[in-house]
Amino acid sequence: MRRIGASTIWKWTFLLMFLLFISTEIYVVTSMEDEGELSSLENGWTGASAFSDELSRRGFDVRSLLTTPSLLHEEEDPGNTLLISLGPQREYSLSELHALRKFHSRGGRILMADDSGNGNGLASRFEVNFVRGQLYDQNFVSSPDLVKFDVNQDFFDGTVLMNRPASLSFSSGQALIASTTSAWVDRNGNGINDNISTNQGEAPGIRYLAVISDPDFTEHGSGAAVFIADPSLFMNGMIELEGNMEFAVSLVEHLLPRGGKVIFDDSVHRSPDASGIVQRSLRGLAFATTDVNLKIVSGAMAVLALLSAAYLYEPPGKPGHDCILNRTGVAELVEPELLEGDLAELRKAVLDRIRVSYGMSVDDFSALSWNELEELVGSPGIYRFLRKGKYRGGVEELLLEVMAWERK
Repeated sequence: MRRIGASTIWKWTFLLMFLLFISTEIYVVTSMEDEGELSSLENGWTGASAFSDELSRRGFDVRSLLTTPSLLHEEEDPGNTLLISLGPQREYSLSELHALRKFHSRGGRILMADDSGNGNGLASRFEVNFVRGQLYDQNFVSSPDLVKFDVNQDFFDGTVLMNRPASLSFSSGQALIASTTSAWVDRNGNGINDNISTNQGEAPGIRYLAVISDPDFTEHGSGAAVFIADPSLFMNGMIELEGNMEFAVSLVEHLLPRGGKVIFDDSVHRSPDASGIVQRSLRGLAFATTDVNLKIVSGAMAVLALLSAAYLYEPPGKPGHDCILNRTGVAELVEPELLEGDLAELRKAVLDRIRVSYGMSVDDFSALSWNELEELVGSPGIYRFLRKGKYRGGVEELLLEVMAWERK
């Protein structure tokens, strides 16, 4: 093993820690203003600050989350907490999805509005799907893109206006907003209802715009998740039209009947260019060193210090393979509700670990027969999981066996 002096190790560690802190501050500063579309901090036409401000005026404790929803496990009163995710511009990671499901199982409330499909990772956990393609209906205003929908619920009775909405399909829960029977979804994006000449599934019929996964949550004291197929309803430029603001606020009051905390997940929005970074650096420094963000930064620096020291003492010939088993801990993967998609991702990670361990290219590894793969693996349990997707014992036992695996 290489022997490197302690002073050299700590010089490199300090440098990496400093770079991490500076990059964190830059990220925070560039995220604090002009957050972008549907951010609760953005005051422009496409922001959601008007909705956020109105909730504050109604007495809710409104917060903005700029890091990751994985921090929801720190919420002490999830039954009186609502996470709002509007127009996510990225998909949630596996660990974030597990954190959101745990938050819901502890009584937490979730409101997601999306039309891009980025929210399907979370929606699928509740047997809901955001259907790609713009929905058209006969009740449009001035343009087919602007569609009015009637809402007849206990918490709101009126109309809302949506701008180029998508639609939802679901096998569990209850619809909150539905279209007329003449609605159709433009699956191929040509703006024409060509269901007769193509096999796009564009036949007219009732489509759903909003779904609640747990309609009886108030009686059972359980969590609840609401999915809406148009985030623009909450935009500053749309929120004051028709009954949009009243609907949005009434929905929040329905989900949090005793009041409580509303958290806007602004971590799902892209940050703009770093204009004015020098002028705002002090504010970014203060923000990065307070509350939850301090935990993230200090924790990351501590981990980086340990990893730096470990790397410097690493044997030079060992490949630095990065896979899901290193990015996501056993505790995050071992969940009662582990889905088939998660197992498929784990299977890919295991195959990749075996391939890298033997120094094989992707093409050469893909050309192996099952018998050849079995010989390389050596472990009957792991081989059975790779070939048939089955395993004996629990998921934790499988993960521990995989993490302990080494090439013969």
